[in-house]
Amino acid sequence: MPRLKHTLDMLTLMGAVARTGCAVVAEPLVGWVGPSPALSTLTEVTTPWLERVLQRDFPGARLRTVTTLGTSTGTTDRARVGITYAASSAPSVPTSVFVKLAPAGMATRVFGDLMRLGATEVDFYRTIASEVPVLVPRSFDAAIDTRTQRFVLVLEDLVANGASFTDVSRPVTATIARRVVGELGRLHAAFWRSPRFDTDLAWLKTPYRNPTIRHERALCRAALGPGLRRFPALIPDAIRHAAPRILAARDRLDARWARRPLTLIHGDCHSGNLYFVGDGVGFLDWQVTQCGPGLRDVSYFLISSMPTATRLAHQQELLAHYLASLADAGVDAPSFDDAWLEHRLHACHAWIAAIVTAAAATLQIEPIARAAVARANRALIDLDTLGALANLEA
Repeated sequence: MPRLKHTLDMLTLMGAVARTGCAVVAEPLVGWVGPSPALSTLTEVTTPWLERVLQRDFPGARLRTVTTLGTSTGTTDRARVGITYAASSAPSVPTSVFVKLAPAGMATRVFGDLMRLGATEVDFYRTIASEVPVLVPRSFDAAIDTRTQRFVLVLEDLVANGASFTDVSRPVTATIARRVVGELGRLHAAFWRSPRFDTDLAWLKTPYRNPTIRHERALCRAALGPGLRRFPALIPDAIRHAAPRILAARDRLDARWARRPLTLIHGDCHSGNLYFVGDGVGFLDWQVTQCGPGLRDVSYFLISSMPTATRLAHQQELLAHYLASLADAGVDAPSFDDAWLEHRLHACHAWIAAIVTAAAATLQIEPIARAAVARANRALIDLDTLGALANLEA
């Protein structure tokens, strides 16, 4: 039966990749049917276009020029865009913005469309960003062409506003981690057991409603071999032998978490998706936000972003701080023992994410992928995650 499921997952994925690839190739034909609310490339970020966007928030804005200040690519194509204005412009207009588009690379584009990465982030900014009780970039535009899945996001330029950044390859201190998990507690408390997940927020995937689950399972299985081979010295033999079992546990764990309190989670909460302004911490890249167990965000952050020695020294205190932040917001938080077991099990998610990222060399640069793999494997060992899985299986 497991082999049949794997075969069906792979056939479903192959069909979806073929359909999505054909749709991307056919985009010029679709464009002839009518105008798109999204852009195709960063070269289309012109003065007239950006002026129309900004006039929604700044009706008197009159742009004179736009200039590309820098570009980057990943799961999206991105640019910082500088702006000059005519003398009659409205006050407080931004002098630069940050633009995100669907990626130009075919493989990355197909992956993003299959996983609904752009659509999810557009929906986040359209429907819920203004309600979350944590710092997120201000959005000036969030649009998607439902025919092609091309999208555009125009966000505040955090660099110009004095934000600082880090990534997984650089150490996160216990002090910063405490701020992050405290903010996660505030975020999760605001949507704890919300009935909206079955009404206006039903577009969010959940452990019990995930339209991309077959794609995800097939991609994870396909990535397992390449991911294990990328950094072989970082993977203990016990984990290498148990790898298929860890993947196979996903459905059982999702079923477990579907019965537990669910909330709005970021879904990809590592240090590279954070920004810092003064003493405040904000959250970037809401491409995989979903309805899920709050501890998934916490465990993923602690395991992927903290040096192992720092995590080992502080993870119990940090977990207790997260639970206290939930309680302070009026949530009936789980006990520490219950949360600790879930933390051990959520290490499976951190490990799978690290292996998939390692397999897809274009998703992250090598130092980041290497650090994530090393930390995730160490966490499976020191948290005895395989033992926790065995107890569930017994």
